[in-house]
This record gives sequence, structure tokens and C-alpha cells, in this order.
Amino acid sequence: MEFEEFTISDDQLAGETGGSQAASAKTFLKRQRADSDMASQSVEEAFINLGLRLREVGGIGPLTADQLGMSSPSEVARLKKEKEEMTLILKSQTDELTRLSGMAGSMKAEISQLKEENDQLMDEVSEAKREMAKEEETFPGRAAAWVEENMAEAARVITATPEVTMESLRFLYREPEGRTMITAIGSFGFKSGQKKDRIASHRILLKRDPDFTTASYGLAPNPEEEPTPPFLLD
Repeated sequence: MEFEEFTISDDQLAGETGGSQAASAKTFLKRQRADSDMASQSVEEAFINLGLRLREVGGIGPLTADQLGMSSPSEVARLKKEKEEMTLILKSQTDELTRLSGMAGSMKAEISQLKEENDQLMDEVSEAKREMAKEEETFPGRAAAWVEENMAEAARVITATPEVTMESLRFLYREPEGRTMITAIGSFGFKSGQKKDRIASHRILLKRDPDFTTASYGLAPNPEEEPTPPFLLD
């Protein structure tokens, strides 16, 4: 280790050494130490060792050495211990920073993955909405096609209970063709029932009066033909 040369004045020497070194200023030149321990010394340790050597040769007095913390070699051990503690603290902080950096990287990757999953989910939701809109748009046509292909099943459904049948007839009556058909069915039922009622009442009257005729009683005659249904009946 090299040391720059420096000069100590006569006044300093006279004040701190009690006049014993009142000669002209002493100049210390650079020198190289071969001691292998010096290579591992810190700046503080080298500074203290230098002060101790200067004190030994009378370069500085006890007061200055005390002020600089060079009164004993124990300061070297103290500084070395402080250095080791500081090194441990710095290492701990470095390890913590490394750990936090790793956590930040992991969280960043997780956030990126969540963003990708969210984008994928949004795409799936948009696709589901499009499919639902398409289903709603095409449902009436598909329902009509199903009824046409499954008349027997549709009839069983709409006549499952009197309440369902009545509700179905209400919907049918809202449509022009359904209203016409319901009216025709009602007319057919009325005519059929009317003919049966007339035949039954005429039979009763004939038993009471063998000379009974519809004309003598002022009744309408029974129609010869059967009422025509609005559709073919099996």
C-alpha cells in the first residue's frame, strides 16, 4: 500500500510532542509495504495503523491520536467488526431486493396470464351472446318447423289439461285462420248437438201423441243431412 508524502509543521510538533521535536518539519515519503495483511486492510484500518506508527515516531501527539480514534489497536477490531456487520446488513438487503425482484417478476407473469385468460373469457362471452342472438332470431322459424313435423306431439301438449287447452285456444283465436277454424268447429258442434236434441224431443212427443208432426206442433223439421265437419274426422 502506498502513502502520499505529507509535512507536519514545527508548531504542530512543538505543541503535541512537548518541544521534543521542535526541529524542522519531517517529511514522510511514499513507501511500499510487502506485508500481505496490508492488502486486506480497509481504508479505516490503514488510516489507524498509519496514525499509530506516526505516534510511535513522534509524528503526531497523543491528543491528536485520541481525536482521530487511534489510541489503541482495539479500534481496528471495532472497525473490522462494524465492517463485517455492515457487510452482513448489505448482503441481507441485497438478498431481500433479489427476493422482491423475483416476486415482482412472478406477479408480473401472473398478471399477464390473468389478462390473457380475461381476454379469452371476454371473447367467449361475446361469442355466446352472438349465438344467443342468433338462437332468438331463428327460434320462431325452428319452432314452427318442429310443430309441422310433430303435430301429434304438439296436440298432446296443448290438450294436456283443460287449462292448457283453453290457453292454447286463446292464442289460436288471435290468429285469423285460427279464429275461422274455431268458429267452424263451434258451429259444427252446435248443429250436431241441435240435431240430436231435436230427434230426442220429437221421439218423446211422438210417444205422447201418435199423431205428432213437427208441422202440427210448429217445430222445425230435423235436417236430413248430417252437419259437415270443418275437417275430416277419423
